Amino acid sequence: MVTNSQELEIEDIIGSCRIRVHRGRRVRHIEGRRSVYEGTAECGAVIVKVYRSAVQGRRHFRRDLRGFERLARRGIPTAAVAAGGRCNEGWALALEKIAGAEDVHTLFEGLSDWGAKQRIGAAIFDLLGRMHEAGVLQRDLHLGNFLWDGQAVYAMDPAQMRFYSKPIHRSRSLRQAAALLGSFLTLGREEKTALLDVYAQRRGWGREVGLTDRLERSARKMVLAAQKKGLRKTLRNSKRFVVLNPDGRRGVFVRSAFEGVALGDFIATVDAAMEAGQILKRGGTCFVSRIDLRGQAIVVKRYNYKGLWHSLRHTIKGSRARKCWLLGHRLCGAGIACARPLGFLEQRRLGLIRQSYILNTFIEGPDLRCFLQAPELSEETKRAVIRHTEALLERLAECGMTHGDPKPSNILIDGTNEPALIDLDSIRHHRLFFTRTLYAGKMKKAFGRRLLEIMPFSV
Repeated sequence: MVTNSQELEIEDIIGSCRIRVHRGRRVRHIEGRRSVYEGTAECGAVIVKVYRSAVQGRRHFRRDLRGFERLARRGIPTAAVAAGGRCNEGWALALEKIAGAEDVHTLFEGLSDWGAKQRIGAAIFDLLGRMHEAGVLQRDLHLGNFLWDGQAVYAMDPAQMRFYSKPIHRSRSLRQAAALLGSFLTLGREEKTALLDVYAQRRGWGREVGLTDRLERSARKMVLAAQKKGLRKTLRNSKRFVVLNPDGRRGVFVRSAFEGVALGDFIATVDAAMEAGQILKRGGTCFVSRIDLRGQAIVVKRYNYKGLWHSLRHTIKGSRARKCWLLGHRLCGAGIACARPLGFLEQRRLGLIRQSYILNTFIEGPDLRCFLQAPELSEETKRAVIRHTEALLERLAECGMTHGDPKPSNILIDGTNEPALIDLDSIRHHRLFFTRTLYAGKMKKAFGRRLLEIMPFSV
């Protein structure tokens, strides 16, 4: 394999010249297919996509090149092509890097200001309207295929786009608007209506009564249908996740959360780091500790080894850390507040899972029990938090999930008095409507009983 320090020489078919690209770090790699690097060329900073497949490499290169050229001709903001052609490793496409740009999905994961999300969302819906008006249809529509540089939004991934000579039909356009609205389900109704108004204004349409409710229902169905496919992506190497397999351990981590961290060393010393951190719980089943990693507060939960049969069972059905990792991404994708998953790690011996670890962001704030028992808070504030928590559990049930232990100590209240779920081990995903309805009713009754023990006025 060619190392990152070597140069990449491209026989540029665009400018009919040869250019050298000095590669920096590799940001994505799919074995035998393509790699993506950050590098530099004569024009400045570039993103280089290297197509390695001997059979499909040339076709995929030409498809991407044509896509970026078509977007530019139709006036859709996107990355400019710096060079492209055959290289010493197959085919390569160099794109001028947009200064300060970040994909919107990654940006939203670390952004808590909903006003900023609303502004960026309005820019995305405006760009979607421009694309549809120009006859451009993005078949893989999600926030990760848009870049934001602080001023404007840029469309990416033209390989998944289709280009037509006429504007996209209204019914197909609304399906796409509903799909994009699925990323903003946690906004209020007025905010969602405002986003759709931006899109309709770009298309030259008038406001339609009931459109927001109709598209929101469609968006919820699309979100649930796309979750299964999206969860598979959280278990493999991509631009968002990195997979490591050192010495009998396998870990998957969010790239942006561990930028600049030597993950191999971290994996090897995770137990020592937990012992040195702030111990939150030490039991026979699990050990929970808060650690600081480059100024970032992380909660690490270790599921302990409890014997051969226990190990065999979790090897067959999957570790508890893996289950919590997938549930965390399912909740985040549905807009349900929880401790964001940052990674999970499995330790094996003789092929059997011995211990597993789940890493989450640390939520600063008391649990619901302590919050409701605080004497300095007014009853009005406490009632509002209870209503928000009940709405959170209803949203959980709407997405086909229930919490088997909805006690107040499993719900944290952040600095903005918003509830967030923890202890994802107790969450179940129901495929059948009957069981979903049955367990949702039990969950609400259990939560009501727990509240009654704390505050008689709350139910």
